[in-house]
Amino acid sequence: MNKKYQLDQLMRVLQSSQLQSGLYLLDTDLNDDELETFLKSINDCHYIKEVWPPTTKGNELELFLVGLHSSCDRNLDVSFDQLFTLEGKAKDTLLYMLLVNVLKGVCHKRINVIHICGEVDLSSVCSEDLHKLRAALFHNIETTLVIGRQQSEIFGEHSIIKRILMKGKIRMSMELSKVYISYKHDSNYNGVLDSIKKGLRSHGINFSIDQNSLLYKDNIEEYEKEIGQADRVIMIMTPGYFKSPACMFEMTQIFEYGRVEERVFPIVDMGDIPRNGDGLRQIKEFWQSEKEKKAQELVKEPGNSEFRITEIKKIDDIIRRLDDLWKFIVHVNTGSIDELTKNDAAMLIVALKKSLPTPLVDREMNGSSLLSAGTKPTTPRAVSQYGDKSIYIEKNSGDIIIIS
Repeated sequence: MNKKYQLDQLMRVLQSSQLQSGLYLLDTDLNDDELETFLKSINDCHYIKEVWPPTTKGNELELFLVGLHSSCDRNLDVSFDQLFTLEGKAKDTLLYMLLVNVLKGVCHKRINVIHICGEVDLSSVCSEDLHKLRAALFHNIETTLVIGRQQSEIFGEHSIIKRILMKGKIRMSMELSKVYISYKHDSNYNGVLDSIKKGLRSHGINFSIDQNSLLYKDNIEEYEKEIGQADRVIMIMTPGYFKSPACMFEMTQIFEYGRVEERVFPIVDMGDIPRNGDGLRQIKEFWQSEKEKKAQELVKEPGNSEFRITEIKKIDDIIRRLDDLWKFIVHVNTGSIDELTKNDAAMLIVALKKSLPTPLVDREMNGSSLLSAGTKPTTPRAVSQYGDKSIYIEKNSGDIIIIS
């Protein structure tokens, strides 16, 4: 495989206006040393070399954070003492705060690449650690990539990691994460759901829905968090959706993660719920009543029920986010549910496809021109040159006419 070609493709990815912070696996023949040399040669790219340290007793993400902190050339007011003594939620909160601060400290160029070297494949890392790391990246203004080489020939669908294909018969693009569907189970809307699924399948759009993606013994809450962090989410908001603890938890995660107008594709049928301030008050009163019920149950139950406390905290988050949700569904034209879902959700599919990133390169690996049929110029291009500098033309598929 032509390694120069693969480096060219990596450069195309790094120069793309579509590039976003995130976790990436490189499907490449290049070794870590070759990647390091190349990335260090890019002027506006800050390169950070790291490993994902294995451990039998400690936490891998904590050890990674310590190593990352040592790469920081700025003075950060960061102490790891409490990290190794705290437990539970307090420890998770501190770990996330340290991640955000250290990433801001080490990343200070337009593009920052944290290169995970060695034999660890990012896709094998604990999902909870990946979620924390990916979320922390988005608090940094600069674009920050955590990359690693794909070690296994098999790469299943992954909700957190994107893959950059660099070899074989390729479609050189940053693969779009799956489209997730957030909805309330309701037999009255089975036809709506079936139309959407059929439309997504017929257009080759990968999607995730709990019916198919949530397997036996999978963690339901972790899946709901995945929905919240997905690149694209179809939110089917029906009357039952607004009163479902699971659906509204997904809503809080979606709005917590931000970029809602870009990521969310709403399908709204509110039934008898007014789409105005009265409707907002009605839903707030419902959740306030639910909170009071949980609080009364907490008082009656023997012992200190952490489960009840967690339920109340989730309801607090729901109430806090309801204003954001209402602004979104009131001010955004969500159209008609019937129009959006007829003809296998044709109108929805068009909107989704417009939002998907276009491939950077799409061609066979046969040494032909990098221009695909869709990008080759159909009319002559004039190139003017003044002074004593040369013009270098690497590949040309048409005539070159020199006029002196």
